[in-house]
Amino acid sequence: LRPGGGRARFRVDAPLDSIEGVSRGLSGALSFDEERWAGGTGRIGIDLKGFTTGLSLRDEDLRDQFFQADAFPEAVLTVRALERPTQGVLVPGRDGEADAVGTLLLHGKERPVRVPVVVRLMDVADGRDVTVSGAFDVPFGDWGIPRPVRLFLKLGPVAHVRFEATFHAAGPARPAVALAAPSPEPA
Repeated sequence: LRPGGGRARFRVDAPLDSIEGVSRGLSGALSFDEERWAGGTGRIGIDLKGFTTGLSLRDEDLRDQFFQADAFPEAVLTVRALERPTQGVLVPGRDGEADAVGTLLLHGKERPVRVPVVVRLMDVADGRDVTVSGAFDVPFGDWGIPRPVRLFLKLGPVAHVRFEATFHAAGPARPAVALAAPSPEPA
């Protein structure tokens, strides 16, 4: 994962408002061939202690009571394959869409997931970047996460999660260029 190249967001709805949080604490790796990108695999880890909501007391409650981050410090999305790709070859500058199929490890439980993703390959000065973005819902009950209570009002039973991660691969080695001395001019 490119340093600083990732962000995860969540939103939990409530009767009067919603709670939103963001984390830039992403890590991971991606492996694929541009010609057969649907066979790609990957891993994106999200540091749950890194989420912020804009209020420090709420952030502390989020880490301690909701995520229980001391026991479960990271959520991990593992992708085994990409199904239903919109194109056969991933072309620089053009979005490819697919369903990422794999598992989500969260709160000590691993469950199968299918996440619609958008994949974009970009040529950059020092190689290529691949940006993967997607969104999915996390029903708290499926992962044994206690439903948050705020001001005696229960928040909704689902977190809506969005993520974007940019991975970097060094470009292929440039072929050596043979320089020949100019032919001597006839005298």
